[in-house]
Amino acid sequence: MSSGQDISKQVYKFQEGLTKLALMSSGVPEDQVFWPVSHKPDGVSVDVDVVIGLSETEPNKIISLKHITSGKNSETQFWRMVREVIDTKSNAPNRINIYNIIFDHSIKKNLSKILGGLFDGQLIVEDKNYGHELIKVCYNYTKVKMMGLGDEASCKSLEDSLNSDSLNYDPHLAILFNKFKIDVQKCLSKNHYSQNTLWPLIKEYHNRQIDEKKSRITSLKRGLAKFLIFDEDCRRKVYNYLQSGQKIKNLPEYLEVLELVCHTIGGFSVKDPDIIRLFDIMSKSEIEGLINAIDAEKTKKGESILARMTKLYIDPIRQVGNVKNFYQYIYENYETLVKPEGMINALRDCQKDPLGMLSAHVTNGKSKTLWVFTYMMELIKAMGKTKQSYGLALLGRDTGYSYEIGTIGGTVITPWVNLEKDLDKSILDAIGTVFAAKLKTIKKEKLPELMQQIQQGYIDTYIENKLIPYRLYDPIGILFKKELNKEGISYIDIPAYPSCLKEYSNANVGATSEVVEIQTHPPAIVLWQSPNKNPRDKCKEFSGRIAMHINTWNSKSQVFEKRNINAYMILDGKWSDKDIQELLRFGFNNVFYVDEIPKLIDEIKTLVPEDISPLIERVNAVAAENRTKKTVHPIIKKVSSKLLTDFDRRKFLDSLNETEFEKLMLHCYSQQGFSGKLTPVTGDGGIDIDMLDISKDGERWLVQCKKYSKNIPIRDIRDFMGTLSREGVKFGVFAATSNFTSGADRDIKKAKKKAGIEVILLNRESILEKMRDVYTVPEVTYDMVLKVKFEW
Repeated sequence: MSSGQDISKQVYKFQEGLTKLALMSSGVPEDQVFWPVSHKPDGVSVDVDVVIGLSETEPNKIISLKHITSGKNSETQFWRMVREVIDTKSNAPNRINIYNIIFDHSIKKNLSKILGGLFDGQLIVEDKNYGHELIKVCYNYTKVKMMGLGDEASCKSLEDSLNSDSLNYDPHLAILFNKFKIDVQKCLSKNHYSQNTLWPLIKEYHNRQIDEKKSRITSLKRGLAKFLIFDEDCRRKVYNYLQSGQKIKNLPEYLEVLELVCHTIGGFSVKDPDIIRLFDIMSKSEIEGLINAIDAEKTKKGESILARMTKLYIDPIRQVGNVKNFYQYIYENYETLVKPEGMINALRDCQKDPLGMLSAHVTNGKSKTLWVFTYMMELIKAMGKTKQSYGLALLGRDTGYSYEIGTIGGTVITPWVNLEKDLDKSILDAIGTVFAAKLKTIKKEKLPELMQQIQQGYIDTYIENKLIPYRLYDPIGILFKKELNKEGISYIDIPAYPSCLKEYSNANVGATSEVVEIQTHPPAIVLWQSPNKNPRDKCKEFSGRIAMHINTWNSKSQVFEKRNINAYMILDGKWSDKDIQELLRFGFNNVFYVDEIPKLIDEIKTLVPEDISPLIERVNAVAAENRTKKTVHPIIKKVSSKLLTDFDRRKFLDSLNETEFEKLMLHCYSQQGFSGKLTPVTGDGGIDIDMLDISKDGERWLVQCKKYSKNIPIRDIRDFMGTLSREGVKFGVFAATSNFTSGADRDIKKAKKKAGIEVILLNRESILEKMRDVYTVPEVTYDMVLKVKFEW
């Protein structure tokens, strides 16, 4: 039986061959289509699957086929693609058009839209009305006819199936292929000539002189995450060991199993290199201060982030000793578990009562991990050639529930594994059936030798894949903002900093990473990163990000231009000299290691603070004098040729994207006695602003903002009130740049009477009225509002 990984590779080859045939049947001469590609052309960084040109090394068109089946990794892959396209467009000796074909994917819709703006043309097969059927045929056809065939034999087999004169002719495949072929033709007919103004801007940065900066290794994020596995008493013992040099007595066994400490004559000493490097850059008081700061940070539900990390990941990691005990459970019940019904029952019983079911095999009664699922996933990985040989994406595909399990973030599996929700019976049955079949391929006597691999896989899964990269765990950001606050430097958090690609494609949401913008003129933006695994990939990702951040798209002149900002990067982890030089060449003014944050603060202090209040006062005074005059004073002309009339307000409101509209609403309320912040772009439950009414004992308000042209349907209002109820919040604002459908007021009155929930609806006219209150006519000009950015 071939592994899921082998089948996937063969399917990808099938899809590449399908693309080659689509090109040739569309009129491209066979001697100008090259697949497979044995050598990348000079200056080309993107993945090359099919080349069109005079030769393999002289392409005029490149086709890259992508298979993005992990929603969690799609943003990272997106920015790496950006970097690779930048390299190719900026460095290839000749003009090359690059086309992107994606078969099955889990990319967010707006991210797909931005990708379409990056490549000269893009085809997402899964989004077509025939897409799901074609992808299904690809997998079935591969399993039956193409497993083990080489590229040439695979292509010949596929060609026979599309030839109506062949005995192997497949009419169903032929129909799907013809639809695919038409879309490939449309894709290759596109060409983004307007992008040609972007590549010289990037090349200019490539060629600039930069100061050489040597690489080092720090381990703030990794070391601190591992140190959190030590409980408070164990951490105290470690600090005493560091101070006195005397080895530690009586540490829990799990710390030694995890190889965080080692036991020799006289007691324990710290072994993990990441924790040791943490101690090199931070003192006891700094480490504990940072731990307390993480504990003070809250999730949307008001739970401490540290408490959440402990419940989801740290407690299961501390139960690592149970892995070998649970292996015994699988071994003893092997004959039952290789049957689908037995495995399904085990999954169901364990999810309902993990401690009761496994009491004979659990050494620590605190374990709340869904052991049957976790253990089986690690067992299947241990069967494969690599630790990454099996994951949720392949489980989703094997069960037939890719969307629910393997893609789009796995919509149901995580809450089930965390014992927060039950799983739909059909999905549970499918998982049990797959697990039973996988277990049956292993002989019972093989299980003992796999146990050690399983234990290591379990450790890697929880520490490397869950604890360290946990999205709310952000010690670098907390530390940096703490220093900014201490120095009194004004800044704002921007969850989705604009990029020229996002502007170019006119997408509402893009791939994001948190950016802090320092209020200087020009503004300074700061990003930070501690790569969990491959620093090289992270270098590609962040060089792609910054290249897009420091440029902007001028929709009026239809050209790309430099954005007037300074950009800095805070590094943690392991980076090479080459990585650092590339980050600088792609647009960062300077990079600093995590223990060099004070140096970064000093550099920020040299920038000119943004303070145009004197100019605003002068403009207001002159505007008041010339209120009835047709002439425009030179000072006003310096900022803008128009006063912010009602017409300009409407124009300004229409020009905002979704994030800018949210910031406008936040600023309007901040001028009326509220204190608040924007919520993260994803996972916000539809809430865009979380704020407190300072004038009324800090009452909490939630705000949802909709930048719509159509009326807001009543179901959106009901969903919003449902969110308020779940969050235990009594006050809400629903702001929309359009109007609301009839019936909204009636539902709001019912909610107030039944649950005490009060919701204010702000339509377009209400928002303009609120703007009049904040920006008095004609005191502030349209362009000035853009300039001061609502004091963001």
